[in-house]
Amino acid sequence: MTQTSPSRTTRPLIASLVFLVIYALIFVYKRFFSEALYQDEIHFLQTAIQFSKEPIPSLKLLETYGELNTPLPFILGGWIIRLFGEDIFYLRMLNFVLSYGILLLFIWTPPRPTARLWVSLIGIFLFPSYYLCSIYYYTDIIAMICVLLGFVYYLRNSHVVASLFFIAAVCSRQYMIAFPAAILMHLAWQSYRRNGWGFIAVFSSKRPGLLTCWPY
Repeated sequence: MTQTSPSRTTRPLIASLVFLVIYALIFVYKRFFSEALYQDEIHFLQTAIQFSKEPIPSLKLLETYGELNTPLPFILGGWIIRLFGEDIFYLRMLNFVLSYGILLLFIWTPPRPTARLWVSLIGIFLFPSYYLCSIYYYTDIIAMICVLLGFVYYLRNSHVVASLFFIAAVCSRQYMIAFPAAILMHLAWQSYRRNGWGFIAVFSSKRPGLLTCWPY
């Protein structure tokens, strides 16, 4: 029976606790998310309220809601509002918790052990866009966690699950289409290097990873 190295569990646990404390301090610093609506939150909140009236949105709502953003964040926001009420606090908490979840994914599911864990985490956390999307009801965090889970399952060869997460990511932010497209190009290039111009037949018939590219 193999035993897990203490460092392989201790380091992620310490990182998780450190960032939990940091998130708690941010929560207090931001006055428990009681501040006034911030920029796009003004209309994002109204759109989430609109979706709260239809937990399963109708085709008409999907065609007429007044945002340039794909609808999944507003559908989820509508569910939150339906459960807890029309308060921006709950929507901000949704993003805040998901933001912490993204860091936990980096901490606990790296593709390989790395000594640069702290550098990676601090780099992500200090990125201004990530911070703002974590503390306000912006739509990017939901897209980020979906695309990250897509890569996690892709690297585990669970291509159908990966595809579903990439679809969810695209349904959250349109630009997330770039990630399954990048996987598609990577697989095509690998196949070309191995098979030359005959790669098309091999690529289309023997690549279960293509399932990941359904969103594209």
